[in-house]
Amino acid sequence: MRNIETEEQRIADAALQIAVFEGYEVYENRGYGNVIYSDDNDRCLLDTGYHDEIRWLKPVIRAIKKSGYKCTLIGRYCTITGLPDGLKFKSPDKPNNDVESVWLPVLEFCTWYNQQNPVNKQKLIDFELECVNS
Repeated sequence: MRNIETEEQRIADAALQIAVFEGYEVYENRGYGNVIYSDDNDRCLLDTGYHDEIRWLKPVIRAIKKSGYKCTLIGRYCTITGLPDGLKFKSPDKPNNDVESVWLPVLEFCTWYNQQNPVNKQKLIDFELECVNS
C-alpha cells in the first residue's frame, strides 16, 4: 500500500523544516506540530504562511544570505548557490505561482541545511520522537 502524503502534511513538514532552519523551537501538541516564534506567538505549523505568502519567505531568504549562501531572485525565479560540490536549489521551470517559485528552492535548501547541521538534525529527530510518543 502506498503512503500518500496529504497537502496538510506536506505544508506542515515544509513549515517544520523552515522553522527549524530559522532557529525556532518546535513542539507537538494534540497531534499537531507547533512553532514558537516569540513568547506571545505560538502557531500550528499549518497556520504558517511560508507556502502561500512571500512576506513569510523574506526573513528566511535573509537568514540564508546571513548564513553565507547566495540567494538570487530574478523575476519570479529563485536560485540558491554557494553550496558544496556546486549544489544549487532553483525554482521549477514552470512554477504554479510566484510564491511557489521561491518557496520550493527555499524549502529544499532548508531541508538540506538541517541535515548538514547536527543541532538542527537533532531538533527534527526529537520532534519526530515527541510525535510518536504522544
